Amino acid sequence: MQVVIANADLPKVESWYKLYQDDLRKDGITDVPDMKKMSMDNYMQTGKQTEAEYIDTASLELKAVNAKYEGKEKGEIEHQIEAAEHNTMGKESSTAYLRYVNDPAYIPVSIDKKTLVEKSSVINKDGLDRYNQFACRIPGTYGKNEKQLVIPETQVFETQKGSYIAFLNKEEPVFVFNVRTKQVDHEMRKLTGEEFAKQYFDKVDRPSERKVTSLQKYKEKGKDLSDLKIKMPDPPIRSK
Repeated sequence: MQVVIANADLPKVESWYKLYQDDLRKDGITDVPDMKKMSMDNYMQTGKQTEAEYIDTASLELKAVNAKYEGKEKGEIEHQIEAAEHNTMGKESSTAYLRYVNDPAYIPVSIDKKTLVEKSSVINKDGLDRYNQFACRIPGTYGKNEKQLVIPETQVFETQKGSYIAFLNKEEPVFVFNVRTKQVDHEMRKLTGEEFAKQYFDKVDRPSERKVTSLQKYKEKGKDLSDLKIKMPDPPIRSK
């Protein structure tokens, strides 16, 4: 069995599991494995395959077709696909965005495009493009004191309003560069993603938080909620 839980609830779950182990041992079941922990990032890596591993899963017919075109010069469609893959930044409506929204290990921050990206002294733009990294000016830092936050593009999403929402790992240090020295800023590197986000960036409410806040404001205004229709998700179908 695999269960996804919030980091804050991990101690409670570990305690419950130990009690569960004790109960099983009292019933004579001695071979009770310990609970194994895995981060969401590590879990997602388990589903990835190398190109060679993926090809090995193909049927003999598909392998024969692949061999026919192996080593041939790339056509127009292949070049278009490569160009699209290079641009790894997603949209706010993408499934990747929803995965980060629902992952308690990450905290979202709002990045204004005009003030923090366009008015930023980008360091090594070629290197950022080559390794699919996103950079922006850290609010409150200007001129010679400007510092830049560097995040993988896969963790940055463009909103419908043209700004960006980035997701920082709450427990890991952030990558910050000093524009003047062109070196890593070790003082800011001491901050975790959550500490950094709360200190320098505006908070971004997750969708569930926005729904609760809107409903609470509706109640505070004394509105009649009897006719308020809220669409709830269908209950999950459980197998017997």
